Amino acid sequence: MRTELRKFNKVWRGVIIALFWLGIWQVIYLGVNKDVILPSPFATFEAFFLLLKEKVFWQSAGASLLRIMSGFSAALFFGSLLAVATHKIPFLKELFSPMLNLIKATPVASFILLALIWLPDNNVPVLTAFLLVLPIIWANLTKGLENINSDLLAMAALYQMPLLGKTRYIFIPSLMPYFMAGAVTSIGLAWKAGIAAEVLCRATPSIGGRLRDAKTYLETDNLFAWTMLIIILSILLEWLFVYAMRRLGKIMSWR
Repeated sequence: MRTELRKFNKVWRGVIIALFWLGIWQVIYLGVNKDVILPSPFATFEAFFLLLKEKVFWQSAGASLLRIMSGFSAALFFGSLLAVATHKIPFLKELFSPMLNLIKATPVASFILLALIWLPDNNVPVLTAFLLVLPIIWANLTKGLENINSDLLAMAALYQMPLLGKTRYIFIPSLMPYFMAGAVTSIGLAWKAGIAAEVLCRATPSIGGRLRDAKTYLETDNLFAWTMLIIILSILLEWLFVYAMRRLGKIMSWR
């Protein structure tokens, strides 16, 4: 009963907070009184639900998700491989660390502009997401590998545990918190950077392209509606990723 009451109170607090900020938005809208500068909450939600009925809405959302998540997934894979390789071979860490730190320090806009020179427009968001995520995953997993409990490894060696067993029962459980922290942090960054790349590279169909069109034609309500979609998808992607990893962890007995 108490748990249900807490959930009920939490929902109502969320509703009250949402209504508060919608009220602030409405007050600012009335003060500005220019739809081309700031649309009302009602106009934004109306534009959003009208877009839901359009085929181009789903095509753009699907294409953007495919591009950006392709870059994100590739970065998870290659970042993990690189972390293992640089941990096993110290020279590789010396070799790749400067490049990865340089990528991490480079502004996203520079990646996008360089990718525009190197790649077809539709591949620019893929590379942007990849380059943004790769050094984060590598750094997190490298730290995790360095902090694995040496006593567990010694015990595994004493009992001659095979590599598969050490991977499942020592390496993966030890590294999963570092991997999850890096992945959850970078998935939102990759999504936002990928959309920014789409705006600049004119990828079609894409959410970024629709944002650019809305700005060009001064359709501010549509601009806000597409932005709302970006926020919703960002939250949904993070939740789905965490949920999927937790389910996989339970199946594989990592946690």
